[in-house]
Amino acid sequence: MVAAAFFERIVQMWNLATLEKSAEFETTLSFGGRRLALDPTGELCATAAWEGGTRGGVACYETKSGRRVWHRRDLEQTQRLRFSAGGTNLWCVPDTGPTKLLDSVNGNTLEALTALADIYESPYSGGLFLEKRKHDYRLGSDSDICIPRLSFAVLDVAFSKGSLIISEAGGPVRCLENSTGVELWRYTPSASSHLLRLWYRERDDNFYGIHWEYRTGSFRTLVRLEGRTGQFDQVCGLGSWEEEYCISLDKLITSDGELIGLTDGRPLGRLAFPSKLYPDQGSDKEPRTN
Repeated sequence: MVAAAFFERIVQMWNLATLEKSAEFETTLSFGGRRLALDPTGELCATAAWEGGTRGGVACYETKSGRRVWHRRDLEQTQRLRFSAGGTNLWCVPDTGPTKLLDSVNGNTLEALTALADIYESPYSGGLFLEKRKHDYRLGSDSDICIPRLSFAVLDVAFSKGSLIISEAGGPVRCLENSTGVELWRYTPSASSHLLRLWYRERDDNFYGIHWEYRTGSFRTLVRLEGRTGQFDQVCGLGSWEEEYCISLDKLITSDGELIGLTDGRPLGRLAFPSKLYPDQGSDKEPRTN
């Protein structure tokens, strides 16, 4: 399943096997941050808004019916939502205040971590990468392994079974050993560019990402980083502005609905994502995906 959201509120569920839309429902989603998350089973979808209250906060929905499972009206300024690797919990990262780990079933707070800008969890070990707001990064909430900060913000993190890679705004991509934080290799993009998104592909033990020249605003490029050495290769150009990797089907999904193979960039199908006209925008907008 893939969740596709428009500028705000409306979320659509698409079946990647049949390429058909299976549901559409209204949510708390508001523009900004990464406020749309789909659990690993494809059964739950979480959304967030900047403001709290009846039409805001953080809420969780059944993807088949759109039925709201729970709603936390008290949660405000949420910038990031991420389901845990097992799907039983949901990380909720606000702009200010503590990051909260919520129970996916009822939305209750299970844990709170302070001073975080973002949090990433390994799907293989449950290990955590913590992006601190003002200090160096950490591996694990109780670990003393510090990762030096090289830029003002992390763009994305991807875990393999034994390592992880980090991309920072305007900075390099570093590959680190999971257990020690020792740097294994580093890739430095060309001037005025960085890698916006990162994924790990088990089938070839390589990392993939979205390369973007941010000063020119040019279209993005799907690239491959060899898992052991970091050797950089371009796979194909992209005409989209948001992308996600579906691990089970081994395909990249773009905001214009295109499904692409990671190894060769070959088109493998298309979802009929509709354009939607917003009166205050005056133009058609493509959906965001997760």
